[in-house]
Amino acid sequence: MNNEQLQPIRAAIETAEVAPAAPAPAPAEKKQAPRASAEKPARQDTPMREHEHDGTFEELPEGCPVVPLGIKENVCYYLDANQQLRELKDKDHGRLQLLNLFGAQSSWLYDSWPRVDDKGNINGWRPEKASEALMGTAADIGIIDVTDLVRGPGAWRGDDDELVMHCGDVLYRSNSDATEMPGKIGRHIYPADAPKPRPAKVQDTGTAAALQLLDTFKTWNWRRPDVDPYLLLGWLGASMIGGALKWRPLIWITGDAATGKSTLHDILTHVQGAGGMISASDASAAGLWQKVKHASLPVQLDELESEDDNRKNANIIKLARHAASGGSTLRGGADHKGAQFTVRNCFMFSSILIPPLLPQDLSRMAILELDALPQGALAPNPNPKELAKIGAAFRSRFLARWGDMGQRLDLWRGMLAQAGHGGRGADLFGTLLTCYDVLAHDGLPTTDELDEWKAHMQRSTLAETESVMSDAEKCLLHLASSHCDVYRDGMKRTVGSWIEQAANMHPSNPVEDAQKVLAAHGLRVQGDYKDGFLLVANDHQGLRAVFAGSRWGDGVWRQSMRRIVGAAASTSSTNFGGSASRYTKVPLSALFADDQKGDA
Repeated sequence: MNNEQLQPIRAAIETAEVAPAAPAPAPAEKKQAPRASAEKPARQDTPMREHEHDGTFEELPEGCPVVPLGIKENVCYYLDANQQLRELKDKDHGRLQLLNLFGAQSSWLYDSWPRVDDKGNINGWRPEKASEALMGTAADIGIIDVTDLVRGPGAWRGDDDELVMHCGDVLYRSNSDATEMPGKIGRHIYPADAPKPRPAKVQDTGTAAALQLLDTFKTWNWRRPDVDPYLLLGWLGASMIGGALKWRPLIWITGDAATGKSTLHDILTHVQGAGGMISASDASAAGLWQKVKHASLPVQLDELESEDDNRKNANIIKLARHAASGGSTLRGGADHKGAQFTVRNCFMFSSILIPPLLPQDLSRMAILELDALPQGALAPNPNPKELAKIGAAFRSRFLARWGDMGQRLDLWRGMLAQAGHGGRGADLFGTLLTCYDVLAHDGLPTTDELDEWKAHMQRSTLAETESVMSDAEKCLLHLASSHCDVYRDGMKRTVGSWIEQAANMHPSNPVEDAQKVLAAHGLRVQGDYKDGFLLVANDHQGLRAVFAGSRWGDGVWRQSMRRIVGAAASTSSTNFGGSASRYTKVPLSALFADDQKGDA
């Protein structure tokens, strides 16, 4: 053919307007995406901003099943034809990657960016044109940070403060009877995922399911039978709506072998339903957050036992601590770029022995203790189908009663404040009791009910608070219980015993001897046990030896000592065994128990 004959064909290739003269290799009729219909609300609310297309790149066809979300550095973000979140680097926009993006809607590629032969027949599609349109649109939308925008399976608080339940392939809202398909809704992105357990079809299932499960929980031999079954039911409820809560409570179930912990795990798993919980008996913190990703599903970990080296457990517990308040965590990557993630999951641990916990972990945790089952008693045999129905009823109940949550929480938090709890204790137990209350009662708690619970929840009597000490108290305890490198009567004595002698609590022992020993360790007693003070040097080799290997080493002890009630920093120096140093003045009353003061 001569040039004159080729011109019309070339023009057709440039404009891509030539109709196929023969059936194309792609499907003859364009397949409809499951979520690409015009009636779908999520498809109408696309993330792309309104803009005048200036012709610098080919515009995406209207109704394209792949939705660009934005760009960050060299990565483009999309919702693919199945509404899954996809991240593609610039170099990854090749033919196979684009086919995977469009999936069953690949006919769009042939229809929108056809490759035409010299006879005007479509014999393929043009990946470079498709990638140009997708990448150009993503760049035109602008920079996006998906860290707090993407919401995976689980429950969330919507833009209008409503409860949103993301069940993988469908979304439910507390302020709407209609369901929605995954996609971009408001400012947030709800990517599609594998189907997860759904609410019951009945809008409000009532309280029967909760009372039935509560009776089942009561058959275990709890250390606190009037408290623990209710807290467990509350955690189960909270775990289903964790991402929508301002505080996500942690619980730890502990008890010896044969107390029924495994059966409890089975029941909780069945109530959550298939795929409704992340469960493991051997996990790492990194493995967990990689599994969790953007989901707010509950996490259940069995056999998190105390070990000689508890660093692995400590990292998992630290992750759960961040999840309680929804804190962000940064981690480095192999590409030297930091990865930020936010966990909003309710965690549950169980073990025979609880590993050592930091005060900030204990304050976020309810500890439910199990005693041995009575002789001959057996734990209930779970019925998975019936338990799954209970879980569906709970989800339906929360959707129907979401508007009650705030008022109920205020009442329970107020009761806990009267019982001596601070803000964190009120958040922890208040959330657990509120979720139990929503599931088990139609009306708000009465004054009599709150008073009865106040008697059960006194801070001073709970196992969760009996070993909770502030950092300052732990620092002082470490000092007092450490041994001085001085022998008396063939043995080493603790720093605390020398302080008692220097404070004249034991008049038969000379004060001067004790003061010399203490001075060699950077300490001095001023006054006596009734109203005296312990002077703690700000820097001293003796104290460095006492605190070596602890979190208070290298002089950090002075920060903690100054947080003790009644402590004060000095404005001048004093002598500690020939070495002058400024010091922190700590009341001796912080060291001695009340019974010691009375006996002396």
